[in-house]
Amino acid sequence: MLAVGKAIAGEPVLLMLDEPTQGLAPGVFDTLRRALSALRSDGLGIVLVEQRHAFAQSLADRTAVVVAGELVYQGDRGDLVGRQELMDIYTGAGAAED
Repeated sequence: MLAVGKAIAGEPVLLMLDEPTQGLAPGVFDTLRRALSALRSDGLGIVLVEQRHAFAQSLADRTAVVVAGELVYQGDRGDLVGRQELMDIYTGAGAAED
């Protein structure tokens, strides 16, 4: 959280976050989500790498899913919602079948 705060204080045009929820208490997720959503609404570009799909999807306009270094899906956020085969890839459920 401190690193995100320091980055924002520099007034960037693009914020790149790698697993910002890692190590956070579950109760802090919504606070972080609201803060990032407000920043995005103010015009800040955000590139987010995140394994918690619900958190990522709540903020994403576009989604890319990378498995073992390979891009397996890219598209609009709405394309991922309700498509079980894509959710299986995203959550790793499809990895056991390979």
